[in-house]
Amino acid sequence: MVQVAIIGAGGLARQLLDAVDACEDAGQNIQALGFIDEDANLWGASINDRPVLGGLDWFDEAEKRRDVQVIVAIGSPDTRRRVAIRVEEKGLRFCTVIHPTAALSRYAKIGAGVAILAGAVVESQVQLGNYVVVNKLCSIGHDTVIGEFCTLAPGALIAGNVQMGPGCDIGIGAATIQGITIGEGVIIGGQAMAVRDLPADSTAVGVPAKVIKTRTPGWAAR
Repeated sequence: MVQVAIIGAGGLARQLLDAVDACEDAGQNIQALGFIDEDANLWGASINDRPVLGGLDWFDEAEKRRDVQVIVAIGSPDTRRRVAIRVEEKGLRFCTVIHPTAALSRYAKIGAGVAILAGAVVESQVQLGNYVVVNKLCSIGHDTVIGEFCTLAPGALIAGNVQMGPGCDIGIGAATIQGITIGEGVIIGGQAMAVRDLPADSTAVGVPAKVIKTRTPGWAAR
């Protein structure tokens, strides 16, 4: 049985717990052990019948590092990146969690530490980088490449042949047309419709989506 520690204790962490429980109920060899969070006020508390085990230092005992796999359940791409780097430095193993109701092509390529939640669709030849979050009811079209640490909020619709750089944050119900390129660190607002390429480090909103803000290059990687 794979024991999974969920890093984070917020809404996405509870969604990941539901996904792991659903996998276990479906007969998969996986079980949620509990939550890891740096907020010491939560240590020892119970969230949806699972304990908050402690902070990342909880893994410092060699036996725990050997027996437990982790997934980072933090929605913000840049925060998830920083936490994942700390986890990597501890030599921990990442697991990928795919809800049993997700429709995943056998020809899709999925990285480490990826979360794919209930009702999502991932089509043929899609590539998902490490630590991507695909929330419930998202759809990713054929041949699309999603860079590491991207977050797709519930109901996001990514068309085919889209190239998305690392660290993007796609809002709830946002969509793209096919074949466009979305640069690194782009934020697309909820319900926006991207119909043309979006430059790195920009924020785009509306229908069609228009850039309203540009950040310092590489902001999402810091």
